[in-house]
Amino acid sequence: MFLLFNAFIFACGEEGSEPTEPPGTQIGTEDAVPEEDTDLDSTIDSDTAEPTPPDPIEPSSSIEGKWIWSPSENRADANTMYEFIDGNIYTSYCITCSDDDWSSLDSTDRIPGVDTYAFDGDTLVWDGTSWAVTFECDGGIVIMNSENGPWSNQLWRLSSDCQ
Repeated sequence: MFLLFNAFIFACGEEGSEPTEPPGTQIGTEDAVPEEDTDLDSTIDSDTAEPTPPDPIEPSSSIEGKWIWSPSENRADANTMYEFIDGNIYTSYCITCSDDDWSSLDSTDRIPGVDTYAFDGDTLVWDGTSWAVTFECDGGIVIMNSENGPWSNQLWRLSSDCQ
């Protein structure tokens, strides 16, 4: 009870005293509003002396790595893995594989032949075919829409938990 009473006195002021405003305000003036908190990551614009907001954090999504493809909307039905490595795409096949099975595949399990790719952040050119790409699930899913027709594909990053 004593703690609650002290908290009330602190918030409202002592009996008979004027109400107090938060630091940085002037009672009875138009600017009787609290000072704005500035983001610790912001900087001060030297021309205007106004704080500038920090640059937004861009999602970092890369196509590099192991991705699995499923003929259905279900990741568990995946039967093809694509490895995007330094401009080359390597392909492996597996029937009824778990993520552990996919992870255990190495370069000796790849089918013969190599596709090529280039990636600039929102466009993937796979063996000459351009795909508009978007990443979902924190980069664990890539949706690819053909820029030359109505085709669409979805790949799951092997290391993700995305379904």
